[in-house]
Amino acid sequence: MVPTHLCWVKNVEVEEVMITDLQEGIFFSKIRCKKAFDSFELDSRTSDAIALAVKFRCPIYVDPKIMDEAAYEGDNTEAESDSPGRMAHEELIPGSKTHAGLEEHSMEELEAMLEDAIRDEDYTRAAKIRDEIKKRSA
Repeated sequence: MVPTHLCWVKNVEVEEVMITDLQEGIFFSKIRCKKAFDSFELDSRTSDAIALAVKFRCPIYVDPKIMDEAAYEGDNTEAESDSPGRMAHEELIPGSKTHAGLEEHSMEELEAMLEDAIRDEDYTRAAKIRDEIKKRSA
């Protein structure tokens, strides 16, 4: 039996997802839903909003000011390092210009770096560090 406070979820359609704001590297989103003839918006974590948009095959809209601030252009310009969540290649591993610099760090240092990368939500860096730790553990 479905609890009564969850019954309103039935027959809800996700119409669109809107990424509405970017503050201190954190994206804010809203999900526009429709139930019968009522439309309503829900605040949401952006990752959840995007997952629902994919599941419901609905459009994802991004405020133009956010695109200007956070868009990835694909070329290796200096502006890339200024974008939220992005770092210049030489900043990926402290004291190193390449990923090969991971080999110079102890396991304790790698584990601390991995925790920092996860805390900073820098999953690309975290994956490289994780791979180095796995390589040494094998």
